[in-house]
Amino acid sequence: MATIAILMFSNLAFAVKPLTGDATDFAKNKVKQLNKMVALTDSQKVIIEKKAHEFGMKILNRDSTTYQVFSPQYKQEYKMAIDSILTSDQKAQLAQKQLERRNAIRASIKSKK
Repeated sequence: MATIAILMFSNLAFAVKPLTGDATDFAKNKVKQLNKMVALTDSQKVIIEKKAHEFGMKILNRDSTTYQVFSPQYKQEYKMAIDSILTSDQKAQLAQKQLERRNAIRASIKSKK
């Protein structure tokens, strides 16, 4: 009985994969992902990389309690920073790509049922 409890707890404790790498890698990957969805200018890439680096520092240098409490705040700050950099057309393209991605995920889940 104790073994089962330990196994259940260990699965819960390790369910969330820790982020690896550093904030610079995190920022470069965020810019790369965003650039795939909308065409970014060189100046936008530089600014977004800086904002993503700041965001990466916050989430990579966290303890689990701080992350759980502040994660929504960090994400909102990052989203607002990115929105302030993108043009109206880019925001519309990004929203469309995100909707397509969500719909594809939902369809994939539905087909597995």
